[in-house]
Amino acid sequence: MEKFSYLYYFENDALTLVESKRLDSSTSASLSDVYKWTVFEKDAGTFSSLSFRSMNKIENEEFRSFKEGELSFTSAAGEFKYQGQTISLKLLKPDALPKDFRKSLETYLFSIPQHH
Repeated sequence: MEKFSYLYYFENDALTLVESKRLDSSTSASLSDVYKWTVFEKDAGTFSSLSFRSMNKIENEEFRSFKEGELSFTSAAGEFKYQGQTISLKLLKPDALPKDFRKSLETYLFSIPQHH
């Protein structure tokens, strides 16, 4: 059985941004333990978790606010304000996440302590 489902997958040449949902969490788990936004910086080969703050939708554009930055996106592309930069990203189908990347991401996600 899968331990995660993937809700959003954004990418460009330097960065991958993914929202995942943990499927094996208890019903009492906090939403921050179930849903995770993760950044993968390709040059450094590192994963980082984002601290979710809020979400909004205005007409065809969605917004996510994190302690570390902000994401706005449509059904095709997004802009991610992160580490003092505005980064353009393509929105891809979560099913298109490469298997090797999923394995590495899941290893990272399992390493994050749960708050219960």
